Amino acid sequence: MPAKSQKNGTPRKQPDAVGLPEDVAAIRAEIQKFFKTKDDHGRRIGSYKHGVYAFYDYDVEPIYVGQTEEKLSGRVSRHLTNQRTDAVAMNVLDPFEVAYIEVWPLDALMSGLPKKGKKALLDQAEYTVFQKVLRESALGAVLNEKEMAPRNEIQLPQSHKQRIIPDAIYKQRRHPDFAALGICCGLFERFIDSSLKQTDTKAAPEAFRKTAAQDLGCSQDAVERFWDGYRLGIQHAFQPKSYIEDEGKGDRWGWEMAEADGFHHYPEIIKQDSKTFILRIDPWKFVDHVLKRWKENPDLLNVLSEFVLGNIAPITPRPSQSTSHHTTSPSSAYRSYQNPPNWPTSTGNQP
Repeated sequence: MPAKSQKNGTPRKQPDAVGLPEDVAAIRAEIQKFFKTKDDHGRRIGSYKHGVYAFYDYDVEPIYVGQTEEKLSGRVSRHLTNQRTDAVAMNVLDPFEVAYIEVWPLDALMSGLPKKGKKALLDQAEYTVFQKVLRESALGAVLNEKEMAPRNEIQLPQSHKQRIIPDAIYKQRRHPDFAALGICCGLFERFIDSSLKQTDTKAAPEAFRKTAAQDLGCSQDAVERFWDGYRLGIQHAFQPKSYIEDEGKGDRWGWEMAEADGFHHYPEIIKQDSKTFILRIDPWKFVDHVLKRWKENPDLLNVLSEFVLGNIAPITPRPSQSTSHHTTSPSSAYRSYQNPPNWPTSTGNQP
C-alpha cells in the first residue's frame, strides 16, 4: 500500500504510470465526454459551429476567453491538447492550468445573418463573456493575447460548464506538496548556482550534480533523476515524470512522495525489481532543508548578478497611463521590479 501524505491522506505513489502519461489520456477523455454531452435540444455541445468559450484554473478563476466558428469541440480541444494556437504560441495560455471549461453555443443566434453579421455577433458575445467573467473574478483579471475592443454587450444563451480534470488527478494537482516542491526546486537551484559562482566554478551540469549531491547527502545519479523527473516535470507539466528508458525497452521509473517516516529530504532510488525503480522524497523535509541553507547563507542571495532579487514598492500610476480592461488594481496595489544594471536613477523612469 502506498504511503500517504499527512496533509490530506492521499497516496502520492505513481510506480505504474509509465510510458504515455495516463493523466493526459484521462483529461482528454473528460474533454471528449463533455463535448458529447447533449443539451436540452438533444444536440451534442461540441457539435455547435459558432460559440464562445472560457477556461478557468483550479481556483475557478478565469484565465482565457475565446471564440470560434469552426466548431466548439475542435477549437477548444486544439487549445487543451497543446496543438499550436495563437494563445499557446504566445505563452498566454498554459493548457496544464485549465481545470474547467465553459461554453456558450451561438448557432441559434446566427440564423439568417450574413458572414460579416455572424462575425460581429461573435465579437459581441466574446466581449460580453469577457466582461462577465472579469466581473466575477476575485482577482479582477483575465489573460488574453491581445486587447479586446469594446463592443455592445448582448444577452447570452445558456452556457455549459464542466470540470475536465478527473477526481484523482484534481486532488493531486491541488495538493500543496506539488506547489511547495516546485517553488523550493527553484530556490535550491539558485542556492547551488550561487555557491558555485562564489567559488568561481562554472555551473555546468556535472558541477551542479556533484555539489547538489554533496549538499543533500545522496548519489549524483539520484540528483540527476530527481532534477529530470521532479524539477522539470513539475515546472513544465505540474507532475513528476514517470517513464520507460530506451524508447520503452529499458528500465521503468516511477515516483513517490509523502510526508512520512522513511522518506527523506533527499531523493532516494528504491529498486522494486530488476527493471522497476521508484524515486521518492519527502517534499516538506526538502523544503525545510532548502530554507535552512538560505538562512545559514544569506550572503548568497544576490551572488547571481543577472538575477538580483527585485524590489517591492507601491504602484504610482503615471499620468499618461490608461487603465486596461484586462485588470483592475486596488489603490493599495504593489509591484515588483528590478532595474537593469547601471540604470540611471535621476530620471525616475523605471521600466
